[in-house]
Amino acid sequence: MKKLLFVAATFAFVCFSQAQEKSNVANVVHKDDVPTNLDRTAERLKLTDAQKAEILEINKKYTAKIEALRQTGTREEIAALRAEKQKEIKAVLNESQSEQLERQEIQQEKDIKANEFKKSTK
Repeated sequence: MKKLLFVAATFAFVCFSQAQEKSNVANVVHKDDVPTNLDRTAERLKLTDAQKAEILEINKKYTAKIEALRQTGTREEIAALRAEKQKEIKAVLNESQSEQLERQEIQQEKDIKANEFKKSTK
């Protein structure tokens, strides 16, 4: 009986630890994904190659700054840095691209709020 209980407990522990590990991996955004995200944005906004190159450099610059702030900074400082980054990116875009980006950001905020609401009602 003790052996059966021990085997069952070990099996449960292994299953739970693997499930936890998989969920953590799925939530991580890798630095290699920055160009992928940029490619999707470039396609939606119809960016030129020059605009893509400029935005990629802006992303790289701010990624390093944000990573440094995560160690010592506050959420407000990180949010301010992200806002500064968005301002710099919008300076690269033309008027119609900037408007399209605004619409996408508004839609993303709505989607996030809808997901939070769904989670809170479960």
